[in-house]
Amino acid sequence: MLISLRSRLITFYLAVLFIGFGGLTLWSSNQIINSTIADYGNLLQIQALSLGSRLAETLEYNPQGADTVIQQVADNLGGEVTLFNSAKAVQSTTATDPFRLVSTTGYVIESDANNVRQIIASAEVRDGDDLEGYIQINVPRSIPAANVRQRLITFWSVFAAFTLLGISATLWLITSMTQPLGDLQQTALNMAAGDLSQRVENPSQDEIGAVGQAFNTMATQVESIVADQRAFASNASHELRTPLTTIRLRTEMMIDGGLDEQTKEEFVEEIDSEVKRMSGLVDDLLLLSRIDAKRLSAGTEQVDAARLLKKIFGEFEPQAAEKQIDLELSTIDTLLLTANLNHVESVYRNIISNGIKYTPTHGRVSVNLKQDGGQMIVTVADNGEGISSEDMPNIGKRFFRVDQAHSRAVAGTGLGLALVMSIMQLYNGEMEISSQGLGDGTTVDIRWPISQ
Repeated sequence: MLISLRSRLITFYLAVLFIGFGGLTLWSSNQIINSTIADYGNLLQIQALSLGSRLAETLEYNPQGADTVIQQVADNLGGEVTLFNSAKAVQSTTATDPFRLVSTTGYVIESDANNVRQIIASAEVRDGDDLEGYIQINVPRSIPAANVRQRLITFWSVFAAFTLLGISATLWLITSMTQPLGDLQQTALNMAAGDLSQRVENPSQDEIGAVGQAFNTMATQVESIVADQRAFASNASHELRTPLTTIRLRTEMMIDGGLDEQTKEEFVEEIDSEVKRMSGLVDDLLLLSRIDAKRLSAGTEQVDAARLLKKIFGEFEPQAAEKQIDLELSTIDTLLLTANLNHVESVYRNIISNGIKYTPTHGRVSVNLKQDGGQMIVTVADNGEGISSEDMPNIGKRFFRVDQAHSRAVAGTGLGLALVMSIMQLYNGEMEISSQGLGDGTTVDIRWPISQ
């Protein structure tokens, strides 16, 4: 059976309250009673000593007056007084069934024949050095106990008041602790039901509030991740649907027949181009998914990064020439990089390809490679379209295109820079993109640690 945290806390605090306060009050009560009885016993002893002194004189001059003296004392104390002779035999008493002489001095507590607890004080009766007898006073223990009862009532009333105050404080404290947890639970359940906008409202400034704030941070990240995944799925399906539509239309027309050979060749080339495009998209998606799933590790082979850059640069020269773009390369002769060849190639291709794609005819794209200490630095700068300040925070997000309205005018899927960024994170490198604004070109800086 599930026992709530609230119930456990209430049970624990009330147990501590009753055991602690109750035990302390009970112990204090017993201490008060015992102290009162002891004080009363000492007072009774003083009475016995005083009475012994009076009786010594009375017995000498007026023996018959001893009965009157002890009766007065008994009436005043509400107890019984017995006078014993020196042989410890009863000489005079106010009791119908007097106690034996319990002690010759001091006080004790004993039960009488009716099992009533008595405080018994004794003293010697002396006339100078002569022992005349003993005086014994016994008073029911209930008499001093009754005197302390009012004090105990007050004491227990204070305990009851503190108990009620403690219970109220306990309930308030537990409610203040468990209510935020209940709100957190309900918020989590609402999120699990699909409402990702749920947040813990007004978290307190304590440890539980810190948990609520951490939950809100997590919820924001989860909402962002889910939104990115939905956008990713939508964009991926869109990017795949477009070439598939082109392929389907071309194949349907070829199946229907009636096309001349030149048109068929053009359709085959278009189909081949779209297949290559889909293949590249799938390859990029697979690589990104492997990086996200932590199933891709950094390479450990020695790659001549300078030589590889020269090779890839040469492959882009025809494309740049077709757009009449001035493509410039500045590099050192050799630079050994500890990495995976395909990862380095993917970074090179994407940043150079982006520079050419977004640079207009008669523009310029420069590629520079150098070594700075323990880093390889690759800079690709162009004087093309540039990036607005509004779009800059989105650069590197998957499927994001700077000009969405003309994304088909510039080939690509919007995964290139996202892939570069993921690879750089894999190698503890950095990618920095800067632009003064639209029409002012873009600069991409890659900082790659030479050895891992």
